[in-house]
Amino acid sequence: MAVTNLYTLIKLFKTPVGTENELSSLPLSMIEIPIIQRDYAQGRNIPEVNRIRKRFLSALYTALAENKQLKLDFIYGDINDERILTPLDGQQRLTTLFLLHWYIARHEGIEEEKIAFLKNFSYKTRYSARIFCKHLVEYTPDFTLPTLSEDITDQSWMPLDWKTDPTISSMLNMLDDIHTMFKATSGMWKLLEDGCISFYFLSIKDMGLTDELYIKMNSRGKPLTEFEHFKAEWENYIKKIDEASAERISRKIDIDWTDVFWPYRGDNNIIDDPLAELN
Repeated sequence: MAVTNLYTLIKLFKTPVGTENELSSLPLSMIEIPIIQRDYAQGRNIPEVNRIRKRFLSALYTALAENKQLKLDFIYGDINDERILTPLDGQQRLTTLFLLHWYIARHEGIEEEKIAFLKNFSYKTRYSARIFCKHLVEYTPDFTLPTLSEDITDQSWMPLDWKTDPTISSMLNMLDDIHTMFKATSGMWKLLEDGCISFYFLSIKDMGLTDELYIKMNSRGKPLTEFEHFKAEWENYIKKIDEASAERISRKIDIDWTDVFWPYRGDNNIIDDPLAELN
């Protein structure tokens, strides 16, 4: 049976990361978002994403402001011999945590040696996204401005055409929202170090899976439908009341519902769109 361990973004780079099949006693050297992954999406400026981003940031803020433990479910990935983690599932959460850690560190003036690990988070999707992350880590913005994107895009290392990179534009939107919510806070870095926000990590090798899973899980590269967003939020709400009921309802929707409506699917093998047309 696979072993899962609870980590924080800081802990991934500070403590041994490995599972029973890898028998590792070393921390990560880098987190690298692979080319096959889609762009960072949690910062997209569209209504359904804006709503989800606000809810996610509110949960992060509440955890840190009230010193409450927040666990962000599972993150899966592959760790190679050079201790580089390639996320399979969890890219969006890891990127948001990277941006949040950077913001809080710079906002609170944390010493460089404590935040050096942030230099080991990178994107392979595009050169511009990779270099943007590198420059961002080394930069301290003007926190008195109403938006951080205004200051960041005015820097000499930020070419104007980078704003058209979907990952960078999403990061800028996310940073503006983080700034709005966290700019009046203090003392949160210590809470991050103490593990206030954590997640479970599981290696795909330990799950008995191979790199082919990357292709299968990322082949569609499409945003979630409105129904999928609704279902995720609904399941989380029910889980707070009764986890057994949430699991049962989730199975009904993901399996039984799909079996019933599969014959009516569209050419893209998605059943949501044809059902929506019936309303």
